[in-house]
Amino acid sequence: MTPGASEPRDPVALLHQLRKRLDRLDQTRSAADCVDLTSRILEGLVPHRAVRIFLYSQARQDFVPLAEGNGAAFPVPPTLLNWAATSGEVSSAPAERGSILLAPIPGQFKTLGVLALSSAEDPGSLNQTTVVLLSLLSRDIGRVLENLRVYEQMQRLRELLDNIVESVPHGILAIGLDDAIIAFNRNAEVLFGLHRIEVLSERYQAVLPKPLRETLSSLIMDLLKDGISRDVEFAHPAPGGQPLPIGISCSLLRDKEARPQGFLFICRDLSLSMEVQKLRELDRMKSEFVHTVSHELKTPLTAILGGAEVLQAERDSLTPDQQEMLDIIDQGGKRLHALIMDLLDLSRLESGRAGLERSESSLGAVMQEAAEGVRHKNPKCALRVEVSPDLPTAMVDEDKLKQVFENLIGNALKYSPNGGEVTARLGLDGDTLRFTVKDQGIGIAAEHIPLLFDKFYRVDSSTTSEIEGTGLGLAIVKHIIELHEGKLTVESALGKGS
Repeated sequence: MTPGASEPRDPVALLHQLRKRLDRLDQTRSAADCVDLTSRILEGLVPHRAVRIFLYSQARQDFVPLAEGNGAAFPVPPTLLNWAATSGEVSSAPAERGSILLAPIPGQFKTLGVLALSSAEDPGSLNQTTVVLLSLLSRDIGRVLENLRVYEQMQRLRELLDNIVESVPHGILAIGLDDAIIAFNRNAEVLFGLHRIEVLSERYQAVLPKPLRETLSSLIMDLLKDGISRDVEFAHPAPGGQPLPIGISCSLLRDKEARPQGFLFICRDLSLSMEVQKLRELDRMKSEFVHTVSHELKTPLTAILGGAEVLQAERDSLTPDQQEMLDIIDQGGKRLHALIMDLLDLSRLESGRAGLERSESSLGAVMQEAAEGVRHKNPKCALRVEVSPDLPTAMVDEDKLKQVFENLIGNALKYSPNGGEVTARLGLDGDTLRFTVKDQGIGIAAEHIPLLFDKFYRVDSSTTSEIEGTGLGLAIVKHIIELHEGKLTVESALGKGS
């Protein structure tokens, strides 16, 4: 593989021809161009049958053919390619009919690949002129391939930036230093009711509506005056409707060297965020109203319940009609008291005022106590309580979880009017504490399950109309469970239970 010494032709003339032809490589726009141009450049300079260019792929850890040039492809063993790339020298190797000439293709920082020529000549005929010619050619091929790679990367980057500009969920408008509009994305078209083909490259003062161009001019003047980016709210007159509130941010548009190139405007539709803000404010006012009213109702209700309790002590002295009326007052007052307490609990939970007071608790005992407290709600039901014997203590808010147990077990009893069995289980599922309540009651239709934990939601049917409830219990349960970083799931079938 060592270059020979014979010089069959005038080397100076050959080098002169090569230099004149190397300019052709600058016409390269693709990998296939590079291979074809290389083959044409070598015509009459280096005898060859076909040309192949192999580039090293970092991903594949191997040499990959760039493209096939003129003539049939010829095999080049990977060992030869590796040798040529690492040796850094032009060389030749024997082939089936002649030889293969190999020239490493240098890059700025590393060898890019190998130029391979199929030749009919003997390997020993490689001379110094051919070595110089292939060295010069492979050097220019490396330069062109690196430029081509940079060009392709720039193209991909340009396409990516175009896609980003079009995908940003805001209007983007850019104005050059000569006042011409240089960018106007799809969202800007929608916001302002304009077509980019009508405004691009035009002076913004000539093509934008007067209120908009005055707003942009004011932002530009403020930016030039003190160099601080501004945000303004602009009411864009929408055709046949209310003005559309648009937030506009202005900043300098700079190039890579931080030189000003114009002005960039980000335009946001504020109508949705304003509506969301209004809804949040209404929700806050509603919560405050419920909290205030609930507090105000507690005082007179306490007097009513206290009076009913005093009258109950004198029950024997009352007529049957008076006793019936007293029972109605007592039951109604207790229901109202339960509703007020639920409203206050929910208000505190929603506002974040109800934090957790954690302590090390034996949840099995808490659940047993809760179950005994609600067992009376349905004497027809057999209530079974199962607690895992290996249940550890847990750092929880005992009072709040007792409220969860009471609500879920109480609901299972209430919604089993025909009796059956209610089973409450508490145990470990891996490293998770799992509490389940299963009943054989009336069940819940599938369309109602997603709404169960909404405030005041109650399934409206003939089977539930006689069952007392506020529609707040499950909403409270959901908040308490989420405060403990847990989750709730429901499985139910009509007529079979939940």
